[in-house]
Amino acid sequence: FKALRAGKRLRGTRLDPFGQTEMRRLERSLIEEYEAALETMCASLTEDNLPEAIQIAGLPDQVRGYEDLKVRRAREYQSQLHAALNSF
Repeated sequence: FKALRAGKRLRGTRLDPFGQTEMRRLERSLIEEYEAALETMCASLTEDNLPEAIQIAGLPDQVRGYEDLKVRRAREYQSQLHAALNSF
């Protein structure tokens, strides 16, 4: 357990043994995509489109699960996010 605890310092660094897996790259790209979407929404946020913005902001909650399930839900999230942003 001491080794695992010490390994926490490696998270997010180049020495992270799991940081370059496909799943971790997907997770990082989802974060960047979500932050960009929030910036886009904030730039054109009005009182009229606030409910839609709240709905879009809640979309990442559906990306859960392990491996294949998470990848599938991430793809669904991305398509829903792009569709919602286009109509926003």
